[in-house]
Amino acid sequence: NYDNVFRGPVSAGEALGSSMNVPAVRALKLVGETRVLDKMRELGFQDLEDDDYYGPSLALGAVDVTLWELTHAYRQFATENEIFKPETREMLYDSLGAPEYRRFTFGMDSLLSLPFPAAVKTGTSKDMRDNWCIGWTPEYTVGVWIGNFNGDPMWNVSGMSGAAPIWRDLMLALHPHPQPTRAPRYLPRAEALPRRGLSRIRYPAAGMLVGLDPEIPRGLQKLPIEIENPQPGYRLFLNRKPLSMARETVLWSLARGRHRLELKDRKGVAVDQVRFEVR
Repeated sequence: NYDNVFRGPVSAGEALGSSMNVPAVRALKLVGETRVLDKMRELGFQDLEDDDYYGPSLALGAVDVTLWELTHAYRQFATENEIFKPETREMLYDSLGAPEYRRFTFGMDSLLSLPFPAAVKTGTSKDMRDNWCIGWTPEYTVGVWIGNFNGDPMWNVSGMSGAAPIWRDLMLALHPHPQPTRAPRYLPRAEALPRRGLSRIRYPAAGMLVGLDPEIPRGLQKLPIEIENPQPGYRLFLNRKPLSMARETVLWSLARGRHRLELKDRKGVAVDQVRFEVR
């Protein structure tokens, strides 16, 4: 995580509100990069790369976007639309609006806590090159970006010390007489959430190079494809063609070339995928 602290089991709201990195990457693996990029395109993000380009960094903000695109996307959390279900928007509002969810990283009383209900999220890029702060109320969605236009890193300026103070001042100015709205709700965990296995491709590893042995007959050379926690109905696809049902180990006869291995759930949604090469 950003502060290099491990806190054990946390809820989804605590992970989101406190900007934890590991749960974000885990969620990306569960949902699949393809579905996340499709949702981003639906929200209006332009010039996105193809699937599998970003990898796990997609969950941590590795996509080049404009402040307008990002703010417009956040606006969808505040308005009724067909992109998000009402219960989804309500849960996001609670997770990013209740100080209790932010306490791990930002504390209970930070610049993000306003005298009226508001949901907010900050972000800081690698080497502190730039940072942002975006939040919304039923009336306004405000996005702030801070950075050097030439991309040079700043000195110890994070989203909390750079963009957040400006966001706070703007929100206070826009809401001199805030309308009564529902305050974000915090739902404490009664107990740790049950651990659920994540089905993924354990082997081959992404980017792996496999070499054919010229002294062994080609038909005898097979690659063990290993799946962690295979689920009923999950299937393997190689180069977009069905390979087999997902099992802990599937033997595949080696063939030269670059290959794309996908693990898909029973609905045909990619759960995990890797690219490797055989020479």
